[in-house]
Amino acid sequence: MRPGGLYVVEDLSCCYWPQWGGSANTSDQYGAVAMIKGLVDDLNHQEQLRTGSHEPSMTESMVTAVHLHHSLAVIEEGVNTELGLPDWVRGTDLFTHVRQQVTAYLRLVT
Repeated sequence: MRPGGLYVVEDLSCCYWPQWGGSANTSDQYGAVAMIKGLVDDLNHQEQLRTGSHEPSMTESMVTAVHLHHSLAVIEEGVNTELGLPDWVRGTDLFTHVRQQVTAYLRLVT
């Protein structure tokens, strides 16, 4: 599919109905609903805190949007090169360490 293309998944209600191969227990979900939940994680792969290097998977690189509606999902394909938030926002850099030290100091003196 070309960048900007759409996948439309309809009749998601069936995923919750045992008589249609689904499961009434949402923790037992598999199939389309579980796949869509995974695509949301893939879409936001840059935000996930990981140790070491990580090479994006195909879906992490190609899913640019996931739109959910009642019993319907629309998945946009493209090139997902959007970078994650800066480390200081995510809490993974020296700034966070300094902020924690200042906060601890202020607790002691107030």
